[in-house]
Amino acid sequence: MRITLFVAIGIVLVCGIVFSQSVDEATSVTHPYTSLTPGALRVDPARTKALVEAAAKTYEESRVLLEAGSAVPHDIFPASKRLMEIEVGSAKNKNEARVALANHASRMNELRKKIEAMMAVGVIVGGQRDLHYAQYAAIEAEILLLNAGGRLDD
Repeated sequence: MRITLFVAIGIVLVCGIVFSQSVDEATSVTHPYTSLTPGALRVDPARTKALVEAAAKTYEESRVLLEAGSAVPHDIFPASKRLMEIEVGSAKNKNEARVALANHASRMNELRKKIEAMMAVGVIVGGQRDLHYAQYAAIEAEILLLNAGGRLDD
């Protein structure tokens, strides 16, 4: 009897906490795996701009290093994902957040295609593992975009 009472109280408390959370509809986008809330970084525009620029440079340098044979594909995915999370975090509305998610999906599909091409000529030594990782990254990025109400460009 006591256990049932404690369970019931626990459920009521959890429901109260969940339903008391406010959601900013102007920027709310479903992106279950990202660590930032859309619009969360808009409090300091100068720092946000610097953060976006640093993340973009990290991604670009990782991409260039992959092409030069000095990086592995799993270095590029987190860099692109961080950039996407920061762009979603600084989005002013749902559409800006979706654009960030679409750009990430596009980058990950380009990565997958690049790895397939590099494997075809024997440039990548990681083989199937790198290809599977790139496929995973591309599919996850597409799921994030679809969850946010975006569309895939085939």
